[in-house]
Amino acid sequence: MTGTDRRLENESGQDQSGGREGPDDYERAWAMDKKRVSRRDFMGDSVKVAVGAAMCLGAVGGPSVRAAGAPAVDTSKILNYNPNMEYRRLGKTGLMVSAVCLGGHSRSNDPQRQEIVSRCIDVGINYIDACTSGEVCRDSRALKGRRDKMYLATSPY
Repeated sequence: MTGTDRRLENESGQDQSGGREGPDDYERAWAMDKKRVSRRDFMGDSVKVAVGAAMCLGAVGGPSVRAAGAPAVDTSKILNYNPNMEYRRLGKTGLMVSAVCLGGHSRSNDPQRQEIVSRCIDVGINYIDACTSGEVCRDSRALKGRRDKMYLATSPY
């Protein structure tokens, strides 16, 4: 292929440009052809970048219950406090909720949901977000006798 002939060709030499010509198409095809990345390599590189970014931002240093420059938080007032969980202030409410919450849309039955909620309580999750009335009822049944361990948030659906 010469510098003036900029058709996209596959390995067998067949024209893949669909009639389009231009330096961008040729250069893009050349670059993509020379750099084949497997899914495994892509995922591995992505994890390395994420870990590096987290280390630079100080996220790996351990869980935190306060933002930089914020006053210290009294952990005795955090519902279902676990020192291994990160907690954040919920808007202007003053409530400290876990950085990870339990969402609502699952197809679990009552015994399964009770087990899921128990595991969440064990690791310090203190916030459930439910949308539909069925989810609210299911989560309420799963929290029976342990309602003082979780915030149950609802939203109109």
